[in-house]
Amino acid sequence: MKKYKAIVVGGSGLGVQIAHQLVSYGIKPVALIEKNSLASGLTSKSGGMLKVFQDHPALSDLALESQAFYMQALTSKKTAHFKQTGALTFLAKSQLHKARQEIRRLQARGAQIDLLSAKSAREILPSLQWNESDFAVYEPQSGLLNASELSRALAMESEKQGLDIFENLKVLEFIADGHKISGVKTEQGDFCAPLTIMAAGAQTVDLLRSIGIGLEINVQPILYNEYHIEGVAETSPTVFEKRHTHRARIEVQPTGGCKLTLLVPTLDGTLQCGESLLAESQESKLAIKRLTQNFPFLKNAKWTTGSCIYDLQNTSSPGTLGFVPGYNGLYSVFGWGHAGLTLAPAISRQVMRQIHRVFQRSTAPTEQTNTTMSHLG
Repeated sequence: MKKYKAIVVGGSGLGVQIAHQLVSYGIKPVALIEKNSLASGLTSKSGGMLKVFQDHPALSDLALESQAFYMQALTSKKTAHFKQTGALTFLAKSQLHKARQEIRRLQARGAQIDLLSAKSAREILPSLQWNESDFAVYEPQSGLLNASELSRALAMESEKQGLDIFENLKVLEFIADGHKISGVKTEQGDFCAPLTIMAAGAQTVDLLRSIGIGLEINVQPILYNEYHIEGVAETSPTVFEKRHTHRARIEVQPTGGCKLTLLVPTLDGTLQCGESLLAESQESKLAIKRLTQNFPFLKNAKWTTGSCIYDLQNTSSPGTLGFVPGYNGLYSVFGWGHAGLTLAPAISRQVMRQIHRVFQRSTAPTEQTNTTMSHLG
């Protein structure tokens, strides 16, 4: 039996950030348990798109707090894993009213964000072909994170402060004494701690279900695709688009050309999470055809790799963390797929504000946020 002050299940970018926060505040030793290798799940597929404008105000507030963290790290040169490129998020006319309200709210909170017409967006991205009735949200401070390298670097730093990392180790079940969770059972024995934090994505949903906790979360398989486009030399902000069922991110590569990351829902029930795709899917081809109408240079996109990953969607609220109702010592944390790493600094601070009460420490994090998080369940 291994004894710790806290256990974090899931070695994603979010799990690493939480473990780092724990040891930084003196809650140690901490065990970080990952069933594969660190940052090998969704974090390895994350485009690392750090932008403030999100699908829900609560997530936008978290993104704004995280952006401040990364910008401070960039200014102090503590990390070379963030590249400020700016970002354009394209909107249809039907999304305009809601977007204007959210932009005004974020501007009041200090965010550098603006709503551009299609004409103004083309001045920033000349290759754009867009309907005059459409708009784009422009964020000059946004940029890209090197998700995997950032997570591994943070994990190594945390090891010096009291973090024990266990890779290729699967958690089998919780150790429960009535409604008190005192650790987890693994393939290599028991890990015990007064605090267990689940940051394992879809596995979190399965393990909580085993103790009778059903979260209103859909676990949906989606196709992750990467394309390369030669001959695009213009310097431009990273482009993010979510207009149909797909989500697309386009970035100029330092080595030349463009990289397109495309997420597309799949109806193929035979695919397993992590399974590599041998060829471009029909769903992906259709998404590319739609994208080419607005970005003509994508007609030369060459599919390079693909796999099946899980996307998590909360069906009732955008809550990303909270106490697990009815169980002491257990928390659930979700980063919502590709948003996990970009929101991780703010989410980990939310975790610490709650855990502070459990450990009754005299010093709490000083950063404040207006985000109201939903308790899960």
